Amino acid sequence: MHSCTESFVGIDVSKLTFDACLLYGEKRKEETFENNLQGFKSFIRWLRSAKTNDEFICMEATGRYHELLAEHLHDAGLYVSVMNPKLIKSHGESENLRDKTDRIDAALIARFCREKHPKQWIPPSNQIREIRELERAITSYTEQIVAEQNRLKSCMRSAALGDSILQHITFMREQVKVLDKRLAAIIETETNLAEDYKLMNSIIGIGPRVITTFLGETSPLSAFKTCRELEIYHGMVPAKKQSGTSLRKRDRLSKKCNGQLRIVMHMAALSAMQSNPIIIEFSNRLRQRGKPGNIIVSAVKRKLLRIIWGVLTSRKQFDVDEYKRIA
Repeated sequence: MHSCTESFVGIDVSKLTFDACLLYGEKRKEETFENNLQGFKSFIRWLRSAKTNDEFICMEATGRYHELLAEHLHDAGLYVSVMNPKLIKSHGESENLRDKTDRIDAALIARFCREKHPKQWIPPSNQIREIRELERAITSYTEQIVAEQNRLKSCMRSAALGDSILQHITFMREQVKVLDKRLAAIIETETNLAEDYKLMNSIIGIGPRVITTFLGETSPLSAFKTCRELEIYHGMVPAKKQSGTSLRKRDRLSKKCNGQLRIVMHMAALSAMQSNPIIIEFSNRLRQRGKPGNIIVSAVKRKLLRIIWGVLTSRKQFDVDEYKRIA
């Protein structure tokens, strides 16, 4: 617990701006800032102008919008906590809060921070941050390549436009190669990353794209106490919606998560269902029980994530016979 905290800051982050609410003693101060480097610096000046002590800053994990702000504030030496939005929402419900605006949400987060004293958020290393950015850029290029290929297949009367699309596709493929080389260089020069890569690469069905995405989106693994926490973070735990006898909806994977790895794990699941003996046997059992295809793929993704957790925490490469023995 941050025992000497005398002021609490709640930040509600959106794509272009973020709202801040500062609570210190009986006083309250609010302001809106741009969600960019200039806005980050303006926020710190605004915070310093209040002349408070031991600022405790709290914000929600809102996709990618909060990441640069949280990293900048942490690097500036401020105490930052990044919370699951579901916890903030539950706190608002406990206060019987009905209205919802960015400023109201910022004040709610500040009150949550004052009451709960959440733990400090520790950002990933610079190497992991670069891996994450490179992998996301590669994903973006890959999606654009597919879109351009589909556009090229459509009925086109302009040869010049076709040539332009082909040049664009070639350019993006070259960029992917450049970024892939940089990814490999980072991993090769970092002993821990190289060992993690080797361990994950031993899992049949897990390819380079899944490994680099996992390293970028999940590290450090020590941030997760259990495999279930990791599953929840990546949205691979079905969310139940049941109440009495009137509400009984089918369990669905929660969307309130970091979904980057979940996307690449879909392709890994399809690959493992064709090549990994453990996964083939597992998916066949589910199929014999009458489970539909989408449920089987979701279960396989979760199974693969547990296998990844197992090899990284045990520091032993994946072995089919050993897995069957201990399973």
